[in-house]
Formats: sequence, C-alpha cells, structure tokens
Amino acid sequence: MESSGVGILCTPDEKLDHYLSAVTSQHAIESKFVNGMIDALNAEVALGTVTNVTEAVQWLGYTYLFVRMKRNPLVYGMPHSEPVEDPQLGNKRLVLVTSAARQLAKADMLKFDESTGEFTITDLGRIAAKYYIRHSSIEVFNKEFKPKMSEADVLAVLSMSTEFDQIQSRENEQQELKLLMDEVIPCQVKGGTDTNYGKVNILLQSYISQAHIEDFALVSDTAYAAQNGGRIIRALLEIAISRKWASVSTILMAMSKAVEKRMWPYEHPLKQLGLRREVIYNIEQWIDDLPVSELAEKPADEIGRLIHLNELHGAAVLRAAKHFPSVNINYTLRPLTRDLLQINITIKRAFEWSQKVHGSLEPFWIWVEDQNGVEILQWMYLAFRPTTDVLRQEFIVPVRGSSPPSHVTIRFISDRWIGAEDEIVAPFSGLVMPEASLRRTRMLDVPFLAFKVLSSPHLESRYTARYTTFNGMQTQCFWTLYNTYRNVIVAAPTGSGKTLLAHLAIWRTCVKDRFKKPLALVISHNKSNAHDFASSLRPFMSDMFDVDPNFVPEHLFRRTLKPTVRITTSSCLASYMLFPRSSVASDLSLLICDDLESLDEKYEVGVTLLLHAIQNRSVRVVGLSSPLYDTSELAKWLHVPDEGVFSFQPSDREQSIITSTQSFTIPHSAALLKAMAKPAYAALRATPAGERAIVFVPAQSLCRSVAADLITQCGVEMQTRGFLGEDVDESRISIAAAGLEDQSLADSLIHGIGIYHGGLARPDRKLILGLYAEGIVRVLVTSRDCCWSVPVRGSTVVVMGTQYWRLAGTEGDRQLMNYSNREVSRMQSRAVQHGKIGRFHLFCQAEDRDTFTRFLDQGLPLESCLLESEEWAEWLKSRVRDGIVASKQDAMDVLSFTFLVLRMEKNPGYYGIEVGGRDEALSRHLDNVWP
Repeated sequence: MESSGVGILCTPDEKLDHYLSAVTSQHAIESKFVNGMIDALNAEVALGTVTNVTEAVQWLGYTYLFVRMKRNPLVYGMPHSEPVEDPQLGNKRLVLVTSAARQLAKADMLKFDESTGEFTITDLGRIAAKYYIRHSSIEVFNKEFKPKMSEADVLAVLSMSTEFDQIQSRENEQQELKLLMDEVIPCQVKGGTDTNYGKVNILLQSYISQAHIEDFALVSDTAYAAQNGGRIIRALLEIAISRKWASVSTILMAMSKAVEKRMWPYEHPLKQLGLRREVIYNIEQWIDDLPVSELAEKPADEIGRLIHLNELHGAAVLRAAKHFPSVNINYTLRPLTRDLLQINITIKRAFEWSQKVHGSLEPFWIWVEDQNGVEILQWMYLAFRPTTDVLRQEFIVPVRGSSPPSHVTIRFISDRWIGAEDEIVAPFSGLVMPEASLRRTRMLDVPFLAFKVLSSPHLESRYTARYTTFNGMQTQCFWTLYNTYRNVIVAAPTGSGKTLLAHLAIWRTCVKDRFKKPLALVISHNKSNAHDFASSLRPFMSDMFDVDPNFVPEHLFRRTLKPTVRITTSSCLASYMLFPRSSVASDLSLLICDDLESLDEKYEVGVTLLLHAIQNRSVRVVGLSSPLYDTSELAKWLHVPDEGVFSFQPSDREQSIITSTQSFTIPHSAALLKAMAKPAYAALRATPAGERAIVFVPAQSLCRSVAADLITQCGVEMQTRGFLGEDVDESRISIAAAGLEDQSLADSLIHGIGIYHGGLARPDRKLILGLYAEGIVRVLVTSRDCCWSVPVRGSTVVVMGTQYWRLAGTEGDRQLMNYSNREVSRMQSRAVQHGKIGRFHLFCQAEDRDTFTRFLDQGLPLESCLLESEEWAEWLKSRVRDGIVASKQDAMDVLSFTFLVLRMEKNPGYYGIEVGGRDEALSRHLDNVWP
C-alpha cells in the first residue's frame, strides 16, 4: 500500500492563495439551503405540515441554514450585530419565508394571503411537490404550456425545464446531434442543435427511437434526459388534466408511454407484447392497418397467412392480440335538470388476463370531453383487476346555453399501453332536457303564530313547554295542514319543523275520526328515522293514542283498540304489499310519507300499491321531503292540489348554515385523507367553545386513521388535551375509556375524539354517544353509512372525501363510487342547530364540487327507479298467478298509479324514450316482465 502521494496543481498566480488556503486550512461547511428553500417550502405546504408564515418560520428554525446564519451571518448577507439584537433571527427567517412564498404565489403554486399569512396549496404546487419539479420549471410551463399542442410542441416545452440546465451543448457533439435530428427523430426540434433545450429534445427523441449513439458523453446525457423526462412529462400530464385540457392531455398521455416503452405512438401496438422482430416486421409490412381487436377474432392459421409466416407465428400474434387491453363501452344519457346531464358508462373488459403481461392491475383513464375536444368535463382514474369483468362509472356534466351541444366524446386511454384507447361519440340528437321547475313557495315575512291557534289547551300546554311559537315555515303551512283535510306535501330543509307539522296532521285526524279509532300510518326511509319520529311524538301525544313503531310486515295493518300511529319503513310496507291477497285496514285515515327525497324502488312500489288499494277511500296523504328541484310530479302522484304544495328553497332555513367547499385533485387514497387532515383540524378548531363537531369519512376502516391524524395535529399545535371539553377532568375520561370493550378506541377517546360506526360493540357505541351528548367528547368521527343512523348533531360537520370503495361481485372486486346527492344533503343536515349557526365543510374532488354545490343550493333531483325494480316484477307475477291481475291492461292500470308514469312524461330522456313515447315504453316494459 502506498503511504504518500504527489499532487500537482496548475493554476493562475492570482488564484494560488485561494487553493493553498483550501488545501491547508479548515473551512466550515456553509448551507446552500437558500437556493432550494422555495421548492422545499412548497413541499411542506403541499404535505400540510406548514400552513402559514408562523409555521414556516418555525420550520426554518430546524434547518442547518439557521445554525450557520447565527454562526457566520456575513455569508448570508447579515451584519454581525443582527444575531446579537435578534438571537433567534426571527426577522431574517420571516424575510426569507415571505420572499419564498411570494415567488411561489407568483408561479401560482400556492395562494399567499399576506394579511393573514395563510398558505393554500394549488394544483400546480401539489403536482410540483409530487414530481419534484422546481418552481423555475413551473414558471416556464406557465408561459409555454397551451391547451392545444402537437407532439413537437410538448417535447419543446418539456426540454425547456430547468431540470436539464446541467446538460450543456458541446461543440464536438454538433455533428452527431445534427445527424440524429436529420435522419432519426420524427418531430421538429425547436432551437436546433445549438441550444441546451434543443439538445435535450434531440436526445429524448433519440431515446424513444432506440437510436444508437456513438459519443460516450451523449450516451450519459441521453440516460439523464430519459430518466428525468418521464417524470416531468407525467407532471405535465397531471397539470393538463387539472386544467381540464382534453387535447393536450391525450398527447401527453401518449408521449408519457412513448418514453416508458421507447416506441412512438404511431408504431404497431403489438410491439409491446414481446413478439419476435421478424414477426413485428411482417405485421407492420402486411397488416399494419388491421386493428388489434380484429386480429383477436381471427384464427391462428389465417393470421399466419396474412403476415406471410406459419401457423405457429400466427398463434403467437393471436395470443398477443387477445392479451392486448381493450374494452367495450356502452353509455346512457339521463337528463337530471334543465342544465345537468348524467352519463352512465359501462366498461366491459374485452381481453384475456395474463398475470405475466398485466400483473395484478391494469389502470386506465376515462373522461368526457366537449364537442370541440378542448375541455374535459369529467374524468376518472380506474383500474381492472384479474377478477374484474365490468366497471361502471357515472358522470354528471353541465349542458350550458339555451341549446345543448351536438355531442360529447367519451375517451378511454390505458395508463400503460400505447394504442390501447378508444373514443365514443355520444350524440345529443333527440335529447330533451326537462323544463325548469317553476313551482317554488316563497318564504313570506309573516308574524309567527302562537300555539293558541291549535284551539286545544291540552296540546298547547305541551308544545309551549318546549317551543315559543311556530316558525315561519310552519306558520305558512299551518292553515292548510291543520284547518283543512286536503292532501299536502311539504318540501323544506332539515330542521325547519316538518315533523311538528306531521304531529298536527296526526292530531287533526284523531280529532276528526276519534269515534272510529283511526289508524295513521307513517312511512320512513329506514328504522333509525322511524324511531326518531316515534321519539318525537311520544312526549306530546302518547297518552291519547298508541305510538307503535312496527317493522313486521304481517302486523302492519292489524286492528287496534284505540287510535294508533303506526310507524314503519318503506321496505316493510313493500314487503307487506307484495303478500298474496294483502289488504289494507279500513280504519286507515292518514298516510304520512316521510323522507320522500329518499324515494327508491321499494318505497315507490309500496306506496303505489297502497295508493291503488285506497283509491276509493277517504284517506288523507301528507308528504314530507327535503327541498327538491321539482315537486310537481310528486304532488300529482300523491294527489296533492296546488294549494297543498309547499316547496321551499334549501336556503329557506330558520337556522343558518355556513357551507364551505374545498376541492382536491388527489385520487381517492390514504394520501387524500392525509392532505385533508390539516384543513379538517382547522375547521374543528374553529368550532365555538362548548360546541361539538362530526367528521364523516368514507369507510369504517378509516375512522381510526383519521382520528390518529387529528391527534397528531393536536400534538403539533401543543394541544395536549385534544378536543376534550373545557371543564372535563381527565381522570373522568380515563375511567370512561377503561370501560370500553375495544381498548383501541381509548387513545382517541382520552383526546376528546369518539369513533362511531356499525362495526363497534353496542355498549361502546352507547358509551361514546353518551360522552358526546354530554360535551365531554367534542368530536365524533363516523363513517359514511352512519349518516342515516347517527342520532346526534354538531355545530360543525366536516365531510372528508365524497368517494368510497364498494365491493362488487363474489371475488371482492372494488368499484370506486361517489357519494349520492342525498347522502351529502343528509350530512349537511347534521349541522342544523336550533338557535345556533351551523358550519358545513365539504372536502371533495375538484370535478364534483360544482355538482354537489348546485344540488345543495337548488334542491335534489328525484326520478323513479321502478324500471330496475325486482319488487315490481315479483308483485306482478304473484298477482297473475292469483288471478288478481288478469290482463296486461290490469297491470297498466296499476302502473298508472306510479311516480314512474308521471316522470316519464315530464323527463322522457332520463328513461331513454322519445317525447310522447311513454305508453309504448310501458307496453314494452310489461312485455319484458309479464310471466
């Protein structure tokens, strides 16, 4: 081993002292973080760990830069006196953070409110952080990136990225670069061979073309360009999709796969399947224009003849063609409102799965673009799995202007395979959008009625013990509901007092028919709502008649010895009406249909058959619903006259609700909930002292992880008590936590966060709800499906995400589904607080924000589901067997009582029929279900 060596340094005389000092003296390592601080700050904001200037200043205090600024201030532009006067360098850190934030805001990577110091990440900032893109590159993209670009334009913008600044154009490379540009690469090069970005462009195209490069330095530069080019082009793709640019997104998708596969989009797709070179050559020579889908249908010997090879080669090509990802796409157009169209898309797998070729997942993109191919109206990232045969996706797109466009385009693009794409043109010819609903009840500014108008001292004393007067909505509906026997429908926001109006209708019926022991039947959407209705009625009238929640179909119309209010569910009613020879009690005097906004096939079947059975009787019908976009056909269905229709706007509330929405472009995943944790925590912290909050998450399995994220945020804020009530003794909550059967809930409980869902033991649910009701636990984290059953409210409601995974089929396939409009409306209703202001925070995907906001502001659309109902077909078959329905005309008579018939006339496009084609469509439907 050598023990010594000789180094010779050749340098100009003026630099000799510098190098001698560097070799013989010790120098501290100074921080270079200032140069990269802008991108680092963007990453922290995107992650959610830094949300304002104060947190950014604190974050900067953990860096090596902060240490060196205190030790050697001159290097960082500070006099020696500054660390003395400001030992923690608060002002310097503030200047650095503010300057970085302003540059990020200038690049549109975040929104910086200088008055409050708040940071809000944008799509650009999130994408830049995800793909490690410098802010200087984003500034270039902002200037050069356009909605319509060719492949050459895309490559030119990509090559201008500052990530390639270290690739320099050298004089000795010009000849080979020019050769590559002239003879190898297919796209034009902006800047030629003399510029750095021109060189990057040439090398990237050469890499895709699999060109042979002689110069070793160019080989190294090509590898660097390819390695970074794939990452940057994916970032550009996400930027284009976030901006909803359809044309350039399609091109970027193809170019991204071109870099990954090292082949151009115009080359034959089967080249990706590992076929031999001579086979690929013959395919391109003889059947280049033949689609892969047609190849997959031909026999091997025919394919062999077509490519001028033998049957074995034909079998290899056939096998590759069958493995190549392809789909069959079907769609239906369903108008919802005057300017909203629902597109239901069915995607069927049309290729054979191979674990070797496809692995465990085959992802793809599907979107709907406008007729000009410029704007993406809605998009979704989906995936096939080995057991997946069919995927279904629902899009709701706006139809703007007085006349709809001629068509939209449904585009399918594989995320991995070049050429695996398809487009379907969905024409709007013959599509009729429903007319706007004009039947709205204006909230009048009238004096509130006192309870003495009930003319019943007994009833008045009970209601005045809890309420002072009727509210505005109740006052407006009172006369028709209480002093007449007309059928009535009330569509009003949750918490506006519809249940009390139902009480009055029940009371009035009992007074009118008190001698014949009347029966009032209340239909609710589910058991939870039925029990809530019963609980609300008992304190006022239980001593006057029997309040009977009944969920046994056989006992639904049994006779009683005293006036009875029987409360049941829509499914129970449907089950009873489907019984052979079912009959309706003659003492039925009042039918209350609650939760009509949740009308489904069982609800419609049950009520239709009940209305048909009582058509010749004097039975009053009262309908209750959340605000609907159009109540006209619902009123006709329940035989409600115009003067009995009260259809209020969602904004006509006695209790104010402040609704705020925040959109995210992160796909549904654990990362999305992580990104939502910080704003959710901020919303919960903004809840007034002494008030409580509810957090809805997509699934039961996510409740614990969301609660853990909230606890982590409490630790960051140094809130050691979490969300415990202000006067709560920690020893008390510890004792309560010790009583849990599932001790994994204890950690969140002692921090004031309760977890509630159907998977918990009943004692644990009861304990957590009790602590929440007492205000000991101030935050309740619950799952989406509990929005119908959770029996408590909160002054703040946070919805963390509006998508969930649904298991489909027997193999456990997962299908990504959106929350229904009714579910979101129900979650909003949990924020209604009597005499207080409620706060509703909706965190959703960017493409769904406008749709949810529109329905929350205008009311929910309501259509019939009867055509897909198995219950209706079952009832018809049983009645035909019993001889009750003797002909199709008899069945048509029953159908005339359905909500379906009315909606088919009003909105034929939703049911796939032409204007005036209702009777023909019903006749075809009867032919299909007739036994």
